[in-house]
Order: sequence, then structure tokens, then C-alpha cells
Amino acid sequence: LPVYIDSNQCRPGRNFGKVTLSNSHFSLEIPVTVQLGKRQAEPSQNPERKKIIARLMNSYRDFRLKKLGASLWLNESEKSVAQLVAMDENDMEARLFQAQILITKEQLHEAGWILEHTGELLEQQKLFDTPLWAYYLYLTTLLPHEEGYGKEITGEVELVYRKCRQEWRIAWLLLYLSPEYDKS
Repeated sequence: LPVYIDSNQCRPGRNFGKVTLSNSHFSLEIPVTVQLGKRQAEPSQNPERKKIIARLMNSYRDFRLKKLGASLWLNESEKSVAQLVAMDENDMEARLFQAQILITKEQLHEAGWILEHTGELLEQQKLFDTPLWAYYLYLTTLLPHEEGYGKEITGEVELVYRKCRQEWRIAWLLLYLSPEYDKS
């Protein structure tokens, strides 16, 4: 079944949609992805990006093991995240790292803006069952919210974890979100 797409209705990059076939007896939805323009390498495939992420992880490990002071860890992390953002302003993972650093520095308004924008991008790309979505949800709990918000978000992160049990990072987030997980 040929399907014709009006590229004037698409934005550069990946565009997501669906083709619906239906009659009076059934309906079938087929997900469709349209790539407009040159396909760029996925951010995770960039070797320089991988080195920066490894540096961030090592720095965080050293901080948690008290081999590195908080201010030095924060400065090193801020530089690394700035490099990631400079490489790709639309790198959602880098933007979430940036939001976490801003929260740590108690720059909550700026962090909130980044989280709002990144959350919209995650929703547009329907990345609800990913570690990135769980990380985004976790970071939102670090901002001031009404009572009960943290419990609600913990439930959402648990749902993501049930779909992605192999992702230890989501389980790790749950340790911070729920005292019950911390005890077990």
C-alpha cells in the first residue's frame, strides 16, 4: 500500500506518526517514522561523547566514594556537561545532566525550565518506557511540588522499571525515590 507524505508538513529530523486503516469491522494502526534531511549519527555512537560520559561517571563515583569534594565534583561535572550540550543542544540526556547540576547548585528556576523543555521533547518522541524518561521523572521530584507528587512519580518509575527490568539505572533511581526499596 503506497503512502505519500507531504514533506512540507514535516520538520527536519525524525517525524513520528501513524497510518490508520479501518472499516466497519476493524481498525489497524501502523506506526510510521519519516526522516527528513540527512540522518545524523545517534548521540550515543559518538566516541567523544562516550569519553565525556565516562568522565562524568568516574567523577560521580569518586565523589560518592569521598575521593573528590563536592565543589570539585560539581565544577568538573559542569564542564563536562557543557561540552556535551555544545556538541548537540538537543541531546536530551545532556540536558537532564544539566538540570541535575542546576538543582544541586540550587538554581531551581533554570533547572525547571530545562526539565519542562526536555520533558516536552521526550513526550513528542514517545520515550515513556526508557531510562531517560525515568531519569526525567526522578529529576522532577527534586523540585518543589505539592504533597504526594513524589509518591505518584515513584509509581510511574516503577512502571517503567517493570517494562525495562534489565536497566539497573532505573532500579538505582528507585532507591532514591522510595524508602521501601532502600530497605530491601
